[in-house]
Order: sequence, then structure tokens, then C-alpha cells
Amino acid sequence: MSPRSRILIVGSTPLALLLATQWETEGHAVTVIDRKGADFSAFPDGLSGGCIEGEPLDKSVLWRASIEETDVMVGATSKDDLNLATAIACHSAFHVEHAFAVVGDPQKADTFAGFGVQVVCPTLLAAAAIVLSVGGPAGATAERDSGGEETPTRSDATER
Repeated sequence: MSPRSRILIVGSTPLALLLATQWETEGHAVTVIDRKGADFSAFPDGLSGGCIEGEPLDKSVLWRASIEETDVMVGATSKDDLNLATAIACHSAFHVEHAFAVVGDPQKADTFAGFGVQVVCPTLLAAAAIVLSVGGPAGATAERDSGGEETPTRSDATER
């Protein structure tokens, strides 16, 4: 990531808050979008890109978030389908280079892994960490995603 990247986070979940706070502290321009009625009070005051209330798949909302200048987009709502749809739209329609969708359902994560976005499945990551921490299978492996990061394979998380 460049020294001052423009980052768009969709959602106001604990993960969204953690990422926004971390990246804002590092000096990146962070914008958060969440649907109507979202509580933005936990986010850092004066978030450089601001907090925008609206539908993340609405083009006018994305334009207000400066989507055309965005380097990194993370779909971090509690809704897998919204995270996937937003990440795919940002990557394909607006050419956001690093688009991530946080997807809790391992089957959905497998299905959408080839759509040009990076799918992160906390369910698989947690299961793999637990299995490995209790002396999981000696053959536990990881695959590399398109960004070169190691991610546990589905079989790692479900063995035993």
C-alpha cells in the first residue's frame, strides 16, 4: 500500500472500526459508508475521508466517497452478499485495485473467490487457528491468495 492510500470501508462493524482506526493512524485517507441509521460515533473524530450514510451500491454514494480515487475497498458489513456485491462492483466498474469482501459463510467464500476480489473468511481463519492451536493435523497447509498472502484451505479448517 502506498504511503497515503485512499481507503473505502463499507460497514460499521467492529472490524470496520478496527481497520479505519489503524489506517487513519497510519496517515491514510479513510472513508466509511454505511446504510441509513448507522452509528458512526465510535469512529475516530475527523476521519479524513468522512463517514457517509447511504446505500453502498448506490453510484451517487460511491462518487461522494471518491470511488474513482480509491486504492483499497473493504466490504465489512454483517451481510456477506452486500460485501461481495460491493467489492465486485468497486473492482469491476470502478477499477479499485484492492477490493476485499469479508464473508462469514465458507461456501460463499469458495464460490466467489474467483471474481477478481479478495475474499476473506473469518470462519475459516478462526477454525484453522483453533485446529492448529490444539495440535491440528501435521499436514495443515495454506494457499496463497492473489495478493500473495497465506490463507488456510477449507480442508485445514474442517479436518478432525
